[in-house]
Amino acid sequence: MNNTLKIAGTFVLGLSILTGCSDKVAQKIDSTNDKNKIIAIADGEKITENNNENTNKLLPSYENKITDTLENYKQKNIPSKASNSNNYNHDFKEAGKILKPMIYSLINLNGSNIENIIRFNVSESAGNGEITTTSMSNILDLINTYNKETYHTEDVLKKLRANPNFIELDKNKKDYTVEGLTKLFKTDSTIIYFKKDNSFTLKTFVGYGGATDSIFAPTESWKIKGDRIIIPYVTVATNKKTGEMTLRLNNKQYEHGNNKTKYYVESFIIF
Repeated sequence: MNNTLKIAGTFVLGLSILTGCSDKVAQKIDSTNDKNKIIAIADGEKITENNNENTNKLLPSYENKITDTLENYKQKNIPSKASNSNNYNHDFKEAGKILKPMIYSLINLNGSNIENIIRFNVSESAGNGEITTTSMSNILDLINTYNKETYHTEDVLKKLRANPNFIELDKNKKDYTVEGLTKLFKTDSTIIYFKKDNSFTLKTFVGYGGATDSIFAPTESWKIKGDRIIIPYVTVATNKKTGEMTLRLNNKQYEHGNNKTKYYVESFIIF
């Protein structure tokens, strides 16, 4: 079975708000053996225990911002054999921001499509069935974070033009009244691209949710190989390795990227 399909198959899309179980990869699980500790990677955080004299110290709350950078860590948790890593500016906090398997399954184009990505991007911005807008820039940033290949505006439009529910207009959204805009929607699945705004307008669906019995291992298990970080994916219950995600420093060049991430997902393999 295709590895990417196996990834997507581990998640259940439902009518649940994204900020539910999908926002936390897992809860912290303590063990008397420090080597088997599994530590949550939360949205926007890097969580690690970098003080060997204080390993029983409670993790900071989600609300507390963690400001430590890789320099503070001095690679204490990284095997010394990654000798060529000194030529690269790695940051585990930035890497942790994109460790989201459910989002990967929705945005990686080996198992998803552009329409799903656009709908996911606006899923929290409005209520179900409301008309909302997102920029091409947002979509390009998402696609280029969770796909190995580099995508540009024309790549996105080319894929959308094959969809009969896609409408492309050489106009601005503001050229239409609310009534006029509403009439453009032939179905609830219609996606309108306003070329002069470089934006998409569509009706939102209720948020996405998902769950998995595996999480990403703590940072002491991460390996740096040049411009890559190799991150094990392990079961919550037994800490058994079930997969591996490879992040790579993001040197992609594409237009309109306003929030380009420091890393992109080069691969995510489930064993």
